[in-house]
Amino acid sequence: MSSTKKIIAAALILLIIGGLICGAGYLLIKNNPEALELTEEHFSEFDSEITGVDIDVTSRNVEIVSAEDGFRVDYFNYKHSKVTVDFADGILSIKEEVKLSDMLWGLDFDLSFIALKRENVTVYVFVPETLSKDILINGKSCSILLSGINIGGELGVKLISGNVKIKNAGVTGDVNISTTSGNLTSDSLQADNVNIDVIGGNVKLNGIRAEGTIAVGKTSGNLNVEGLKAAAFNVVSVSGNTDGTEIDAIDTDIKSTSGRIKLKFVDTKDKYVLSVSTNSGRSNVVNQSPADAAYTVKVTATTSGNINLYFA
Repeated sequence: MSSTKKIIAAALILLIIGGLICGAGYLLIKNNPEALELTEEHFSEFDSEITGVDIDVTSRNVEIVSAEDGFRVDYFNYKHSKVTVDFADGILSIKEEVKLSDMLWGLDFDLSFIALKRENVTVYVFVPETLSKDILINGKSCSILLSGINIGGELGVKLISGNVKIKNAGVTGDVNISTTSGNLTSDSLQADNVNIDVIGGNVKLNGIRAEGTIAVGKTSGNLNVEGLKAAAFNVVSVSGNTDGTEIDAIDTDIKSTSGRIKLKFVDTKDKYVLSVSTNSGRSNVVNQSPADAAYTVKVTATTSGNINLYFA
């Protein structure tokens, strides 16, 4: 047997083994519905202020929302999906263990890679509407919602896998968000500066305001902006489209390797210094430098993609 055939045969064997493992996991869940039964409800209260949130979950959503008073965490535990909550030195730690135990020949199967679909999987973190310190959120595998909160310091979010959604949030300092895999949605966010770095996923910004710079870096995925106001708006995109309306920034700098760029600005065209270039693609504007310009726009498409800029 040739080496190529041996490699193909080995790959087929691995695929068969993988299929058997996943099938066994499915049958364990199907034939043991008690694994998904709710066992108990928990809530924890804290007297001191939260300054950081460390999240390590596989099949849970985490929502950080405003409440009238105090700090509280509410969550449900299941027979084979248990959440533990710890609080020390201002850091709130939320961890989940997903196991199907004693279901087949007395063996334990850690099925953390299976996202069990069920109700009541959200962990709710209730905090006062106004926080005076920085909030730093670290997540490994989860979806995070931050809603209705004013932060007196900085907001930092680092997520390996999952979606991030921010609604109606005001931040006195900077906002720094980085995700490896997942979408980012922001609806009504105000901060000093906003820095976003997404490796794989779409970014949607609606009603975002910054005293300084709003910077977006994305490797793969689309960027959509509806209503932006900042001193500077910077985008570095490897692939994917960049679309925006109601762009109100003194300086705009867009760099894209591949993908369409379509932006609409808030003022008339004669108020903008335009510097546009593309290697392969079309542009609907020509470069200009009006003497009384109030804004600058620089757009560069290094490989491919059309550039369309529109004005009031």
